[in-house]
Amino acid sequence: MVDNPAPWSWEEFLALPSETFTVDVHCVTKWSKLDTYRTGVSVDTLLEGVETDAGYVTPWCDGGYTTNLPLDDIMGGKAWIAYEYGASRSSSSSDRNAGLRGHSKDEPERAQWCPC
Repeated sequence: MVDNPAPWSWEEFLALPSETFTVDVHCVTKWSKLDTYRTGVSVDTLLEGVETDAGYVTPWCDGGYTTNLPLDDIMGGKAWIAYEYGASRSSSSSDRNAGLRGHSKDEPERAQWCPC
């Protein structure tokens, strides 16, 4: 557990340093979408200065999706809380509404929260 939770308003969250990256999405319902673009805040940024003895985290997502992840698997530039989704260059504009709130680019099957 975290001793002192640090909530952010939406405006404060968007003001944090962000990155844009390209990832493949592999949904548990057996479909994939390659070369999708995301923009988000690194989990490393969010946990900067946080002291905890926790070994795991449970991310929650819009739509009720959850997963459990070892903290080591999401640190070190491996995961972001994405707030912007851009479809791949070859996809249509109707594909741009998919939701992804968190992602581990090194192990995409571990944390895909998409309303499939």
